[in-house]
Amino acid sequence: FPLPTWAVAAFILITSSLAPCQAGTITVDQTRWGDIDETGTLAWAINKANTELGFDVININVGRGTQINIDAAKPVLSSFISEITDTLTINGNGAVLWGDPAFVTTGGLVKDKYTVSKPVDGDVFEQPAYSFTTVGTGVELTVNDLMADGVNGFVRLEENAVVNLNDVTVKNTVPYGFGARAVVDASAGSVANLTRVVMERINMLEELIADGEFAWAGAVAGENATLNMMESVLRGSSSSAGGVNWLGGTANIVSSIFDSNAGGLSIFDDKEEGVLNVTNSLFRLSGDSGTSRIQALSGGEANIVASTVQVQNLEIFETSESGYTSSGVPLRTSDGGAINLQQSVISLLNQGFPGIFNDPAYDNRPIDEAGTSGTFTADAATYISPTSTQSLADLQQLFGQDNLLTDPVFRGTVSPGDPPLDGYLPLPAGAYPVGNLINTVADADGVNQLINPIDGTVLTKDVYGNPRTTGGFRDSGAVQHVPEPSSILMWSTLALVVVGGGRRRAK
Repeated sequence: FPLPTWAVAAFILITSSLAPCQAGTITVDQTRWGDIDETGTLAWAINKANTELGFDVININVGRGTQINIDAAKPVLSSFISEITDTLTINGNGAVLWGDPAFVTTGGLVKDKYTVSKPVDGDVFEQPAYSFTTVGTGVELTVNDLMADGVNGFVRLEENAVVNLNDVTVKNTVPYGFGARAVVDASAGSVANLTRVVMERINMLEELIADGEFAWAGAVAGENATLNMMESVLRGSSSSAGGVNWLGGTANIVSSIFDSNAGGLSIFDDKEEGVLNVTNSLFRLSGDSGTSRIQALSGGEANIVASTVQVQNLEIFETSESGYTSSGVPLRTSDGGAINLQQSVISLLNQGFPGIFNDPAYDNRPIDEAGTSGTFTADAATYISPTSTQSLADLQQLFGQDNLLTDPVFRGTVSPGDPPLDGYLPLPAGAYPVGNLINTVADADGVNQLINPIDGTVLTKDVYGNPRTTGGFRDSGAVQHVPEPSSILMWSTLALVVVGGGRRRAK
C-alpha cells in the first residue's frame, strides 16, 4: 500500500537528519592571520571548522610561497594561536605561515630569527614567536603542503590525538617569549605521522650556558606516544634534548636524514616501554654538541637497521659546573638501555675515552651517584670504526660480535697523541659505501628484504632514492652503491645478448 504524503515527508526528514553531514570546503584567501570574525582569514576558517558541522576541509588559496603573517595573532593557549577541536584537513597549497619574532638586547642590538643568539634577563621582546596549533583529545588533524617560518612550535597533540603532516616544512623556530617548543610535541596515546617533513634551524640558539645549550626541547618530542617519520629531514637543531626525544611508546624513523648539528636521537622507558626503530636512515652529525648521538637510556631500546651514522666531531662534552658528563658520541647506553645494530655503519665511535659507552658512571646523572650500565649488540653485517682508544678487539667484545666488518679505508692510522681525526678517513661524500660494506646482505630481494617497521611494506629505495638492492644484494648502511657506468654497460650488453639470443632461438 502507498504511504500517505505526510508519512513520506516525515520519513525523509528523519533519515536525512540521521545521515552523516557531507564534508564541506572552507576557503582562505587572506594573507593576514585575522580573527574569527574576518571572513577568508585562517583564524576565521579554523573557528568555522571547529563550530560548524560539515566543514572539515580548509583550502588555503593565497598562492604558493605567499606569506600569511601571524605576528598580529592572539594566542588562545600559551603560545598557540589556534586550537583544533574537530577532525580537520588543511591543504596549504604551498602557503607560508610567516612570523618575524625579535627582541632587543640590553645593549640595544636587535636579534631576529636569523640570529644565533639567546634572550637573557633585561632583553625586551619586540615580537614574540607564536606556535601554530594544538590538537584536542581524540581529534585528528591532517596538514598538507604548508610551510611555517619563524614560529615557536608548530603542533602539539593532546592525548589520543592523531596528526598527519605531509610535505610540511618548518624552519627558523625560536623560543622568543615563550621558551623552547618542539616542532611536534605528542602527548600520551597520540600518533604523529610525518611524511616528507623538512625541519631546518630548529631553536638554533647555539650560545652556551654553563657548557649546555639553551633550547631545552627536542625538535620532535613525545611521551608514551607513537611517531612514524618517513622520508623526512632534520637539518640543524641546537636542542639539548636531541633532535627526536621519545619517552616511552614507539618512535619509527624510516628513510630519513639527520644532517649537520641535528641533535641526534634519544629513547627512554616511561609508563610504556620505549622503543626506537631507525631503518634505512642517514645521520651526518657534526658540531661540538654533546647531543649529536643516538642514545638509549633508562631501559629504552634502539634498533638501528640498515642505517649510517657519521660523526665528524668527537670532542668530550663535559659540564663541570653541573657534574654531568656527556660522552659516548655517537652511541650511548645506560640505565638498562640497549642499542642493537643490524646491517649498519657507525663511523666513528668516541675518540676520547675507552669503554665508557655503557659505563654506569655515564648514565646522565651526577657522576658521584651510582648507576647501571646499558648494552650493545651488532650483527655480522655491521661496521664500526675502530679508533686509538677502541681497537677492533675492544669493539668485538663490547658488541658481542666477533665478525664485525672492518676495512682499512676507514680505520686509517690513528696513534695515541695524534689529533682526534688525524689519519682517519670518513665515509665518502654522501656516505656511499666502499670496500667490504658493499654486497653484505644476500637474497636482499627475497628472504632478507628490508621491511618498513611502520606498515610492514618492503623498502625498495635507499635514503637518496636509489634502488635499495644491486644484483640481489644490499649494502650495509643507509646508502646503496651505484655501479660504475662500465659495469652497467657490461650488464646491459650481456642482457641484450641473452635476450637477443633467446629470440633468435625462438624463431
